[in-house]
Amino acid sequence: MSGNDNNDFSTGSGGSSQQDCRTLSGQGTIMSPVPAVLATLSVGEYLDITLRTVTSLQGVTASGQVVGGVFVNPSSLQSAIIACINDGNEYQGRITSLVGGSCELIITAK
Repeated sequence: MSGNDNNDFSTGSGGSSQQDCRTLSGQGTIMSPVPAVLATLSVGEYLDITLRTVTSLQGVTASGQVVGGVFVNPSSLQSAIIACINDGNEYQGRITSLVGGSCELIITAK
């Protein structure tokens, strides 16, 4: 995936050390999913990405059910998204794959 600007994040041309929260995006995985909630989801559906703790994220359905924790790779991108959420930005994850107990997402700003 090197050279793919869609998965890269940077400080942009503004010259500040702050990233542009509106353009952050990346791949995520639901970790330790709640099986009963996971079973109700489908590919293409959106989850809200919210703070689980000060250092972790979670995926939440439109009806408010927690699906599970969200792991974003690389961890520096996860940290950047957490900082942006703390600054009042909102993120969503579009489900791209549901296989057994595995759920993959593309995370973008709302």
